[in-house]
Amino acid sequence: MGFDYCPGEKRSLSAVQKSLVAIHSPLPRQFRNIHISMDDPRLMRAVKSLGSMGGEILKVDVMWNGSAVTKVPAGDKFDINMSFQASNSGGGEWCIAGTVIVPDGTLPNYEIAKNNGVSTTMGPGYITLNKYGQLTMPNNDITLRVRLFGYPFYNDTPPDRSLW
Repeated sequence: MGFDYCPGEKRSLSAVQKSLVAIHSPLPRQFRNIHISMDDPRLMRAVKSLGSMGGEILKVDVMWNGSAVTKVPAGDKFDINMSFQASNSGGGEWCIAGTVIVPDGTLPNYEIAKNNGVSTTMGPGYITLNKYGQLTMPNNDITLRVRLFGYPFYNDTPPDRSLW
């Protein structure tokens, strides 16, 4: 078998070769928009009475590949970081829960931050809403609703999903 290429020789790809290159080239990634909805950034009730608790969401970031973004490629994993501050002048052990969900009920996730009762405030700080693991971007644009809930006691479970 011979090798029929000579240095300096110019050749062009045949139509068949070009189509093979096109078939084996990766498809462009489809980035999808993520919108954040905070219909009420104030601390909400996780139980009937909050007593003397208060707080608010300060900022929400979609984190992908270590950066805050507004678009994520379909199929890629991402996190939600929620910056917040909360207080409980009633003292004792207490906690907050951050939740995220698409209004159609998909992509639910949450995280809980506990206070040991020594301090009456938490934050400003942030929690990553990833109790169920990272979220996976669907093949369409989404709106994520985030909420902050307060518990005047320690709790390891999120509020009822109907409240999210």
